Amino acid sequence: MVSQRRKIKLQISKHASDKGHGRKYHLSIGIAFVIGILVSSSVLLIVNHIWSRQSVLINRDELSFKVVGQRGVISLMNLSDSDLESVDIVEMNIAVARGIQGLENLDYVQYRQTIDTWTNQFKEWLPTVEYAFHQNPSKYKNDINFFRLGMLAQFLDQQIGIAYVKDHKKAIRVANKKGVKPQIAYTNPGHLLLHGLIDSKRGTCGTMPTLHVAIGRRLGWSVGLACANSHYICRYEDGKNIYNIETTDTGHGGFAAGSDLDYIKSAGISDKAITVGSDLRKLTAREMLGVFVQARARFYADTGKVKLAARDYALAHTLFPNSRQVYIGLVGNLLPVGEKLFNSDEHGHPSSLLEYLGQRYTRIQKR
Repeated sequence: MVSQRRKIKLQISKHASDKGHGRKYHLSIGIAFVIGILVSSSVLLIVNHIWSRQSVLINRDELSFKVVGQRGVISLMNLSDSDLESVDIVEMNIAVARGIQGLENLDYVQYRQTIDTWTNQFKEWLPTVEYAFHQNPSKYKNDINFFRLGMLAQFLDQQIGIAYVKDHKKAIRVANKKGVKPQIAYTNPGHLLLHGLIDSKRGTCGTMPTLHVAIGRRLGWSVGLACANSHYICRYEDGKNIYNIETTDTGHGGFAAGSDLDYIKSAGISDKAITVGSDLRKLTAREMLGVFVQARARFYADTGKVKLAARDYALAHTLFPNSRQVYIGLVGNLLPVGEKLFNSDEHGHPSSLLEYLGQRYTRIQKR
């Protein structure tokens, strides 16, 4: 087993290179606004606005949809935690995408059938490569589950042809060479939500691990999304073992699986991010729904729809309250909303927070 930059690179094809192709992830973390009081009060304001009669931000008719595949985000939110865990995350993801103007008619059944087909193809293909595990189980942590997780990544890469969006990959490569953070505007919702990956077979760290999780859950595996700062991975937790599968590392043969320590170093994850429950743990279904809503919020933010972005970040916060990335997006998009709600000399305008923040953190420093 070859490790480069502490990222495990495993091969089963004798024609594949044995040298690791570790990827340096330069993740955009955004600017951390420390305005907790703004967040708590503004979330209530935004969520209340969603239900107001004047609101055109959400289709209230979706509340009547109870049929699988036709349910909207709010209907899914109303499910109990246990019931939501049994919902196909493809349905959740498509439900979020259908909230975007122009995507209202996305057919969940069509996308489910495509993923069901890929799942069945993988089940037929897997026995043809399992000899590699039995020949050298120690190479795969002596765990057939780890091997199968990796083989799914390799199958989607080499058999289905899933790859990273070319322009985004180029932008990341150029930024890495310059030693700066990649600046990517997500103006295509298909780069953030699953329908785009299925339609084009080109994805990002928001969609590629989601596909991996969707198939893994169909196979009965204990997998879910996990955050690594602003990056996402497929995480396996069965009560005994934990594995992180890097689904975006395609085109090299084999598969990449980094330890928590690898991601802590490469993504700059702090101890706080882990202890508060934001990063490096398998998310619940409700939290994954929050991640999908956050993705929609990012699309709105990058296309200048600040009001919609603020709404969705507030909604994502109710679903995944411990997410640090949701917090950053929420506060960042609430500030422009505040600028429109208040005159610059009124209490409540973002500028009026400066005095409060100065006083609060001066007191903290004196303790």
